[in-house]
Amino acid sequence: MSVLMRLGGVTSSSLNRRLALYADSGNLPSPQSPNDMDGEATVTVRVFHPEDLEDVKALFSIGIVGPGSPGRLTFFLSYMHHYSFIAYMSLALGTRWMFSGSKFEQHIGTLIVGLAVAYLLWIYVEIHRFYEGYRLASLAGDLKDIPAYYRLRRLVTGDYAPISVSCFWVAEIHSPRSGGRAKVVGCVALDDHSEDATSAELRRLSVLPEYRRRGIGSMMLRTLLAHAREQPHLRNAFVTTTNFQMNAVRLYARHGWIAQPMKPIQTIGILTFGHVDLSLQLR
Repeated sequence: MSVLMRLGGVTSSSLNRRLALYADSGNLPSPQSPNDMDGEATVTVRVFHPEDLEDVKALFSIGIVGPGSPGRLTFFLSYMHHYSFIAYMSLALGTRWMFSGSKFEQHIGTLIVGLAVAYLLWIYVEIHRFYEGYRLASLAGDLKDIPAYYRLRRLVTGDYAPISVSCFWVAEIHSPRSGGRAKVVGCVALDDHSEDATSAELRRLSVLPEYRRRGIGSMMLRTLLAHAREQPHLRNAFVTTTNFQMNAVRLYARHGWIAQPMKPIQTIGILTFGHVDLSLQLR
């Protein structure tokens, strides 16, 4: 089963002040269309094929630590934190004393510079370790063998189809400029590995940065929900995202998902990392 959409402009709500500054720094995708997304470009959502695996792995990794990702946002907010500005000022003062102060001031300046650099490196190491650990664990988990985990069956046509509630889809773009070759630009999954047989989890929703804000995420979400509503015993869908992925929370909210208050999980460096749980009644 696949869904076809002709691309058009999609408006997005304004972000809060910090996220707006983050976007101005070039870390969030521009609302301008990429060069190969002309008026004749189309996007198809279809069930995953094994040959999509490397594209999906790259797409997932970019979604975690690439442009506009929660990893990049965590770095940005950490280094914009007032504690970090204290470190920057200490670094400047310590450097000045190291090169233009008395012997005592040079020693103090060296100590201050060392502490400031250690603090900034500590932030980097903590954030990198957290997101890289999650990325590698995911690649070794359900993304290692997608057809097996999501129970996809190969048809005589060569296509794949789900044999249960679980399924994994990709979105691919077709453009005349690409010579007829399709490019995988998004993915999403529905996972029924839950103790509650009436619920299933939305997972792995991701779109390449240069193709965001084009309605591709909404298109994949509608495909997933159409499949979920075809399952007679399924009553609820749920998804867990984070407080560093508010664009995703807004997307789900536009489709009727109800969000619960953020639950703090742990501290990453100097920031609190929390889960945002959302649910949707299917019938």
